[in-house]
Amino acid sequence: MVVFGSAVWALAILLIGSATFINVNNDARLFVGSAILVAVAAAVGASWLAFRDHLGLAAVALTLSAVAPTYFLWVINVVPLVLAAVALRTRGHLAEDGPDSTT
Repeated sequence: MVVFGSAVWALAILLIGSATFINVNNDARLFVGSAILVAVAAAVGASWLAFRDHLGLAAVALTLSAVAPTYFLWVINVVPLVLAAVALRTRGHLAEDGPDSTT
């Protein structure tokens, strides 16, 4: 779930960021463009880290990706925070059960 959710979040950042970037003031373009790139890189990194079963680091990357400038859709920045919580909860369950658990 975290792998897929992180990849979809990266795509959403790209779509929203590219659609609204043209309306950004010239003074803020560097800042907004950097925030978009950092957020996308963090979301893609989180997806890769979750795929490699590094769920703690994936949660950190997802939290970092919440800096995405989504403007009028600011409420969707909660998505990566929820995914980070899922990653940490899943990580906790894996640690409790052990890697060879069948339950």
